[in-house]
Amino acid sequence: MAKDPYRLDPDRPETWKNFPAPYLDPRYVRELIALGGLNRFDEPNLIFEWGCSALEEYEGKKQLKHFAYAVTVRKPGHPFMVNGVWAYPSYLEDIAWPRWFVSSWIAPEIAGPDWPRGRYGFFMKLDGDQGRYSEINRRWMERIAGQLEYTRNRTDATYAAEVKEHVTGVDLESSSIM
Repeated sequence: MAKDPYRLDPDRPETWKNFPAPYLDPRYVRELIALGGLNRFDEPNLIFEWGCSALEEYEGKKQLKHFAYAVTVRKPGHPFMVNGVWAYPSYLEDIAWPRWFVSSWIAPEIAGPDWPRGRYGFFMKLDGDQGRYSEINRRWMERIAGQLEYTRNRTDATYAAEVKEHVTGVDLESSSIM
């Protein structure tokens, strides 16, 4: 099995970082735009986002959108005493998933007043086998198209049944409840 160049390993602090985005072939970006179309602001309905660099504003502050975990990073400086224990200057750094994501546009009337042009929300995380990094390729584009088709064909009633099944644990279509 191929080595994952973007593996987050809890036992290896050198992996606790936000990796720069790998190369993304522009033909897949164009294909994604063709699949999703454009919204009323002439922007794509679907976009690729690299987990480690996708930011979103929340309560007036930019933060990572595809958060994985936070790590304590030691700052340069001398240790100091806190309640009888030596401590080092440090800060928390957010680490995001080093994976490609597909995000879909959410209209402003759904996104809320903080996003007058709408916003992009999670649609799909592109993980390979066993959660490993996988570059965007023809196979991924086919899976994205299939997921998009499935999403577009779902009716509100089907979605409501899926939500109820998820919440209650009861398959409502095969039970006598519906």
